Amino acid sequence: MRFWAILCPPIAIFMAGKPFQAVIAIFCWISMIGWIPTSIYAWGVVSDYKDDKRMEKQVNYQFKLEEKKKRKEEKSS
Repeated sequence: MRFWAILCPPIAIFMAGKPFQAVIAIFCWISMIGWIPTSIYAWGVVSDYKDDKRMEKQVNYQFKLEEKKKRKEEKSS
């Protein structure tokens, strides 16, 4: 996705599941604001998306560990 953030920022933002922000990026990309600021914006959106996915995995993993610990405690008592 970061490749698309540099090459075509609106596509990268849309792939990150942010359609409204992709419309904003299209407007910025076409208008006088330009390609470089829009690419930087897309890079940030994609990074946030990847961070959110990483945090979601961590939370699920932590939840599974806590459930496993509870089951272990129930068996030992």
